[in-house]
Amino acid sequence: DGDCNAGPCFSAVCVTGTCAAPVVLADGLVCNDGFDCTSQDTCKAGTCSGIEVLGAFSYPASGHGATATALVTLPGGGLLLGGEATNAAGFTDGWLMRVDGYGKSLASLTYGGPGHDGFLAAAAHGSGFVLVGRTESLGAGKADGWVVRTDGDGKMQWQVPLGGVDQDELHAVAIPGDGGATGGSNGIAVAGRTRTKDGLGKYDAWLARLSNGGVVQWTQAYGGAGDDVATAVAALPAGGFLLAGSTTPNKSSEVEDLWVARTADSGKPLWQKTWGGMASDRAEDLV
Repeated sequence: DGDCNAGPCFSAVCVTGTCAAPVVLADGLVCNDGFDCTSQDTCKAGTCSGIEVLGAFSYPASGHGATATALVTLPGGGLLLGGEATNAAGFTDGWLMRVDGYGKSLASLTYGGPGHDGFLAAAAHGSGFVLVGRTESLGAGKADGWVVRTDGDGKMQWQVPLGGVDQDELHAVAIPGDGGATGGSNGIAVAGRTRTKDGLGKYDAWLARLSNGGVVQWTQAYGGAGDDVATAVAALPAGGFLLAGSTTPNKSSEVEDLWVARTADSGKPLWQKTWGGMASDRAEDLV
């Protein structure tokens, strides 16, 4: 007598030549469903199952490597990846890659100038895309927020640096109105942090609105004496915007609190709230 195999999610013992008294293992335990094309197999109600893996892909970029920090799902199962790629001179460029539903690369393009440039977020905008991030090659300061609009093939249609004489960067983008389906009839909203707008603190959370053609309509800073950043933005159906990110109480503090704010359509702050404890807390996205 001894242990026997009654299935990947059962525990059983041999009794006089028979595998008997099987006990269902707890949900969530790691198991092996016996299939080569699944991963993260776990038990649930006595059944072992995993996530079907259709393929795993790696994509070379121009230069010496790339990092994707933005992802947009496309009709038909395709994806748009955005981020930064290191060039031969050792600097980074903004990077865009488009793949189809089978993982085949359709386009891989870089954008930028002589400094470090990169994208942190992206959104569909009509038949093209809007990518936002940070540029050291354009603008007035050490680094500026960067907005790039491309067509569906990735060809740049326009680019706009946003910021002042210090450091600014953009972490998020939203398309008010129709979610980008027809080009966003109400323009483009971008959010991040600024060190040169209004001078409220070390860094301030930052929201800007552009027309569909890239004309800046307004910018607004939010925050207190500490370090504030907006890492997510959502356009609300009734108008206005929701921002989320983090804040610190003063310039010397390194402990962040989660921060959420609601604005009017003009960017005017309506309310803001913070949550947190002894350790750092922050919001990374809005759903």
